[in-house]
Amino acid sequence: MYAINHAATALIIKKKQPAAPILLLLVSVQLVEVFWVLFNYLGWEYFTVTNGRVHLSFLPYSHSVFSGAVAALVAFAVINWGYKKQEISDSLCDRCAVAYCD
Repeated sequence: MYAINHAATALIIKKKQPAAPILLLLVSVQLVEVFWVLFNYLGWEYFTVTNGRVHLSFLPYSHSVFSGAVAALVAFAVINWGYKKQEISDSLCDRCAVAYCD
């Protein structure tokens, strides 16, 4: 998924849940990319450049289905129990899981 599609996902979620803060939505959907950059700096994941093109060679942590599920569970816990917004947490986690698997 291109980075702009992550932002589009945040806008779709905002349309369905107007009470959700747009800044947090934008940060949350881009968090996978932030982890990817961090993991590249740490040497856990890497990319290669061949003939001027970037190839995502090894990224098993930031973009795996398991890490997506863990991120959805953490988001659910923070929103549901931290902010006490069960309706928003249920809706966002459902949509995030669907968007991540598409």
